Amino acid sequence: MSGFSHTSSGGSGPGRKFLDMVQLRRWLRVIFPLHSSPRRIALGVSIGVLIAFSPSIGFQMGLALVVASILNASRVAAVACVWVTNPLTMGPVFAFTYAVGRPFWFASPEVGLSELSQTIGGGYSPFSVGAVFNAFQSIYSLGAEMVMPMLIGGLIVGGVAGGLCYIPTKSIVSYSQRLLRRRSRTARRGIVGSSNTSARHGVRPAAVHSSDAKSSRSRRRAA
Repeated sequence: MSGFSHTSSGGSGPGRKFLDMVQLRRWLRVIFPLHSSPRRIALGVSIGVLIAFSPSIGFQMGLALVVASILNASRVAAVACVWVTNPLTMGPVFAFTYAVGRPFWFASPEVGLSELSQTIGGGYSPFSVGAVFNAFQSIYSLGAEMVMPMLIGGLIVGGVAGGLCYIPTKSIVSYSQRLLRRRSRTARRGIVGSSNTSARHGVRPAAVHSSDAKSSRSRRRAA
């Protein structure tokens, strides 16, 4: 059948484009919450990046959830962005934050950054299940004279990086939302136009054909 029912569920045409757009929006909402406001998503990204640079391995996701909830930011974006520091990157990241924060903490010893990076992120498979737990043990076994410079440096680096992420993220999300809405409206107009064209050419929806067939059978029985 080449009528309205084929157009809305067939393999091509405006109806198919509309269905593809609906599927795309559903996947994007699962991966990245585009239904939230651009401000909330951008703020969630900034919070996640800030926490990612703090030496809070083992608590980062929980901390991101709490802070994002308090500040009315996107919790999904915040939790996703704390994975900037992961088993592959946390060694050099925390060695760098230590170097940044060391001048602000008088009791911090001078250590080689490569050795510190190896201590935090080395000695185990980066894809092992216990990688985060091992990093947690490695960091906090160093003592306050090492952890405090990491915390200070993490707040400095994370604050700068999170702030720099805010405006670009907000702009990208806002543009993506406008684009999706525009394409969705275009697809809907295509379906309406296809339906009107089919009606002008005498092609009716399957439901109308079925109703006409039932009416014909009822008239034959009555006769």
